[in-house]
Amino acid sequence: MSRNLEVRARQTLFIVKKGATKKKIPFPAEWHHCVPSDNAELIDSIQKAEDKRQLVIILVGEKDFTATVETLRKSLGKQSLADLGMLVISENSDPFLTKHSEVLELSDVLSEAALLEDPKFHLLRAVRELLRKARREGKRINQEMLERLNHIFITMSAERDQKRLLEQILQESMDLTSSEKGNLYMVEETDGEMYLRVKISAERNGVSISAINEKATENNICGYVVLT
Repeated sequence: MSRNLEVRARQTLFIVKKGATKKKIPFPAEWHHCVPSDNAELIDSIQKAEDKRQLVIILVGEKDFTATVETLRKSLGKQSLADLGMLVISENSDPFLTKHSEVLELSDVLSEAALLEDPKFHLLRAVRELLRKARREGKRINQEMLERLNHIFITMSAERDQKRLLEQILQESMDLTSSEKGNLYMVEETDGEMYLRVKISAERNGVSISAINEKATENNICGYVVLT
């Protein structure tokens, strides 16, 4: 497999659930792996990996698979689930895969003997499958985003009230980015200088509009965006 795939594998956290295998898995040097003691530690390990922008692959036995999936779905958001894969250790791989093929987190199913015979190969294959899934998910989200933006633009083009239009722009932007609050500034040029004239602030419970007279400078994020 490609060298780039090995680089991604070294950037992946492999989490081995207790009881997944009878024998210890010989991970390649420099690969990150851990064995959490309970579900709380499992979730904590995943969240820390997310903060580091690591991929996550969980190795789990078939008997613990369903309970683990339920724990993940209960504790993590949809986006978190999209960024992880599960490698299931089962002596009956074909029937198991057929039964659970609809589980998006499922990357591969194989026997313990096969895994231990060539662990690097199978772990790399799991990383490759997770990367492919991430690309497919990214394309789907991009298409949904384009369709949603197109709908927003059509709706906004029919709005004639400037105040409601600005509020709508801000609220839609917050929804698209899953933000709890946001600010929108109206900018005006005077004598070659850019000034922030109106500030529209929104939270989930309402919108407020205030008049301001602030010169745009590169010392803050808003001013930097305006000037660049």
